[in-house]
Amino acid sequence: MRLSCPRQEFLQALEVASAVAANRSPKEILKKVKLEVGEQAASLVATDLEVGVRITLSDVDVNASGEAMLPPSQVAQILREANDERLVLETVEESLVLRLTNGEFRLVSEDPEEFPPVGSFESQSYLALPTETYQELVRRTVFATEKEGTRYALGAVCWELEGDKLLMVATDGRRLSRVEAVVEQEGGQVRWPQQALVPPRAMQVVERAARDEQVHVVASGSEILLRSGMVSLQARLQEGQFPNWREVFPDRSSSQKTELIAGPLAAAVRQASALLGKEDRGLLWTFSQGQLQIAAHGVEFGQGSVQLPVAWEGEELRVRLDPRFLLDFLRVLPADASLVAYFTSPDAPVLFETEDGFSYVVMPMAL
Repeated sequence: MRLSCPRQEFLQALEVASAVAANRSPKEILKKVKLEVGEQAASLVATDLEVGVRITLSDVDVNASGEAMLPPSQVAQILREANDERLVLETVEESLVLRLTNGEFRLVSEDPEEFPPVGSFESQSYLALPTETYQELVRRTVFATEKEGTRYALGAVCWELEGDKLLMVATDGRRLSRVEAVVEQEGGQVRWPQQALVPPRAMQVVERAARDEQVHVVASGSEILLRSGMVSLQARLQEGQFPNWREVFPDRSSSQKTELIAGPLAAAVRQASALLGKEDRGLLWTFSQGQLQIAAHGVEFGQGSVQLPVAWEGEELRVRLDPRFLLDFLRVLPADASLVAYFTSPDAPVLFETEDGFSYVVMPMAL
């Protein structure tokens, strides 16, 4: 095997593959990235058996086809310090040789036949959406998944297809994020499971690596496939029962609502939460005529409050909310984003909605 390709493109592809390689796996082969070289194309492939990624390289000159395994972090370190426009990779006996202008590196290469297969995106029928839209959907959902615990379904993002609308929902049981986007069904009607529970890491790999104008998606059986330009990803869907998230949303008709701006609200929450210690219980929100007061009652650092003008004309309402959940939500919004917030009672879920279909529900804390 022997090929030449642009150094910077190879490095970028290697970094994408490294994000999937199983760095802590007891199987040494899964810590490596596989280089597949055909007669006119080459790809980097990585998997941890749950998620697999394939990045096709462009502008390659192939002198001999073949396969080889390479250690991603070591090769990336070498390439970052180089200035070459192109690099050369060649298998010599049982080693992989990397050649640059200022040096040659002979790398130990395991048997590529031992590497598990990673599928490619072959479907002619798929969902298509703009890359910027996909990236926004990912940023607005993955933060709300359960990071640790045994409720595996809550560690995934639930994808549902309603006609030409794709819904993504994430929850850890204490807050819930829901987004939607219009998608195109290319190549005919796309079959979609009732719910596809997608691992957040798989979504984020494509979000960061996407370079094309669109992201293509297809789900079948127990896996989901995503493609954007030269990057295709295969991931095993999470098993388990996702909760009936529609029941969490409060009744808007029986709620009091007010408009808020993301930037000033985030600043007020950060200010007030500065006085909260590890043992303190959230921030107390008090709505009164024309005003929202956000107060902290800290045992260790003291007490304080911040006032914001709001269009509130109903009876006084008090609700205690966890500032971490609020800041997670506000962090993914532009500072000038307008919100509509729905409040029902001190112990009822609080709903925030944006003009572009982003909904966020937070469970209150006891007063």
